[in-house]
Amino acid sequence: MNTQYEETYAKLFHAQIKKDELENVRFREINKNRWALNDFKKKDKKIALTKQAKLVNKMLRKGWTQNDIAQSLGKSKNSIIQIQYFYNLPIKECLNT
Repeated sequence: MNTQYEETYAKLFHAQIKKDELENVRFREINKNRWALNDFKKKDKKIALTKQAKLVNKMLRKGWTQNDIAQSLGKSKNSIIQIQYFYNLPIKECLNT
């Protein structure tokens, strides 16, 4: 049910963006570098994990918090959040194993 809703929303979102781009020149320039347009596509793609992403994934699957991971790796909590969001972690299987 949830994936069907997300797919429908993504289709409608992209259709509205295309319509807005055709009708409004200023909108085209604003949205040139927007990451929101690719947000839905990114979830469908399988991205190969880096060594650090694999390590963060492993720690998240073991139940570590973002603060614990950041402290043990010597990184900021924000960088761990970015890794988690970019690779859609935690995931069960790694592509690079």
